[in-house]
Amino acid sequence: MKITNGKSVHVVGVSQLPVQKKSDLSIQEMGARVVRKALDDAGLLTADALFVGNMLSGLLSQQQQLAAIIGNASPIRGKEAFTIEAACGSGGAALRAGMMAIKSGFCDTVVVCGIEKMFHENKEQVTKAIATASDFETEFDQGENFLTLNARLAKLYLDTYRLPSDAFMMFGINAHSNAQKNPNALFQKIISTADYREAKLISGPLRIFDASPVCDGAAAVVLSKFSATELKGISDSTVKITGSGCATEQVGLSKRFKPT
Repeated sequence: MKITNGKSVHVVGVSQLPVQKKSDLSIQEMGARVVRKALDDAGLLTADALFVGNMLSGLLSQQQQLAAIIGNASPIRGKEAFTIEAACGSGGAALRAGMMAIKSGFCDTVVVCGIEKMFHENKEQVTKAIATASDFETEFDQGENFLTLNARLAKLYLDTYRLPSDAFMMFGINAHSNAQKNPNALFQKIISTADYREAKLISGPLRIFDASPVCDGAAAVVLSKFSATELKGISDSTVKITGSGCATEQVGLSKRFKPT
């Protein structure tokens, strides 16, 4: 789909809750708080719509209708609200939906929230919940989970391109380095190449620093057709979204023409 009406989309407000292993807030409270903070940052009282990116609330928090729940607990009460699920890309998909709402002319200003509350006493249930983003018949139902699938994909990539087993090392090192610049990040620890190579091997070529943690967190942005200068009369230091694209692939690895 192409939209060429020329409307600009600006990020005029942002917020993020500290990422924690276990938040004391409910998923509704997390969402409402981060939405409110983003609106405050933008200098706005409300917005035309709310788009929430989330994958696991129905499975781990027993809460569907998440966008409506968050919207009615926040300043966007009574407005249109949608929950968007695209596995690990849910937040990005929600951002794209918010951008398209403005580009289409249906909305002037929207809030986009990405949120997950993953902590659960039953770790097996968390693993199964995450695995529902795989192809059920060919992967999940055959005993695969996201760790084993990613390990299989990583090994295939290393074998195909004849790379050493630590070829993915810099992803984890860079992520920990970036975390040092964000006080809301879960891990505040620099890791070295030696730390990586000595870390526990968890599946195939993947080590502990290759795996994402299970945690609770939320972030939100306010998107608007207006710039910061137009909204608040201040120098326009906001981010302008100049492009967005999206495509899908076969979910199951075995069904992909070229998995690497």
